[in-house]
Amino acid sequence: MTELALERVVMEAALRLALQNEEFLVYYQPQVDVITNSLMGMEALVRCKHPIMINLEEAIVILNKISEIGIELAVDDFGTGYSSLSYLKKLPIDKLKIDQSFVKDLPADEFEVILRNGFSKLS
Repeated sequence: MTELALERVVMEAALRLALQNEEFLVYYQPQVDVITNSLMGMEALVRCKHPIMINLEEAIVILNKISEIGIELAVDDFGTGYSSLSYLKKLPIDKLKIDQSFVKDLPADEFEVILRNGFSKLS
């Protein structure tokens, strides 16, 4: 119990410092159902520009702790920059948002299969 309490205090202190140093960027965007073209909701994207994010192993530990306190995590624009399929096995993510470059040239019928069933069902 003492170890968990200490970890929580350390995490809270790190988050407070990150807030103080303005290491979080917040973006708001709509969630749209592309089949019906209707607004489903809104989401707030919080991006961290902390230096503790360059070291992948350390970032995984931190993201696991954040996930354990009930915050959902998503990978945005997967497939661009430094993203990799190997990260998916290591990161505690709840949602994967694939970059449009993966789907922009797909025929409409294949794109609809992806939207309804996910990539695993695509032949």
